[in-house]
Amino acid sequence: MQFTRWLLLVGLAGSCGAFPALRAAPTYQLIDLGIMDGYAGSQAVAVANTGNIVAGNLIDNVGLLHAFIYAKGNMTVLPVSNGYVRAQAVAMNNAGVIVGDLIASNNTIHAFSYFNGSIIDLGTLQQFGRSFASDVNDSATVVGISAVSKPQTTTVACIFPSTNLGVKTGYFASAAYAINDSGQVVGGQQGANGVSLFLYGRRQPHQPLHRRHHAEHHRAGLCDQQSRPDHRHTAHQPSPVSRLQG
Repeated sequence: MQFTRWLLLVGLAGSCGAFPALRAAPTYQLIDLGIMDGYAGSQAVAVANTGNIVAGNLIDNVGLLHAFIYAKGNMTVLPVSNGYVRAQAVAMNNAGVIVGDLIASNNTIHAFSYFNGSIIDLGTLQQFGRSFASDVNDSATVVGISAVSKPQTTTVACIFPSTNLGVKTGYFASAAYAINDSGQVVGGQQGANGVSLFLYGRRQPHQPLHRRHHAEHHRAGLCDQQSRPDHRHTAHQPSPVSRLQG
């Protein structure tokens, strides 16, 4: 299995003397974020607008992910406790709030948020056994899904810790993919005829939807329970629901 080291690309733009309208082409510096001892590789998930905070995952020798934060030149693995064995990072906002999944040895999975050395278990909606984070905005609002596997797998989009976005008539599952700084949530619903995307929240006239800071989610297989990768960020992020198997 081949893993890569991820680099931080920093742009530096210069100006040309007394002509502010004329600017030199930006120059860039590649910073090797490195790999901590005992790990086989690393992958980046998000970078703050300032460029000084990076979130990602270290890959161990069996291919499992362990969330890290890179700040002030130091890489730190996120702490876990209360029966969890590792965390996987999915997204980060510009303040350095990281969200992702906590995984226990019994395969319990709960969404988490991390900030300034502390990790918080976001739990699940009532009567749901698992949860997965998808995104966090600059107000630290976290979205994702809650899921229950018995008697059959059911998933609903949610805003953590307790807002159930539900499923519209004609659909049987939903997942939240992203949230912007206005609090608008986008996601998908699975029905008999396939996947339909949704927008939750007030939309102002002529207001564009936009992604902010991390890799675009892979939308295929919203409710495909046949394959849940152990690590989630390759070229694209798979949908949260595809992570239920395993």
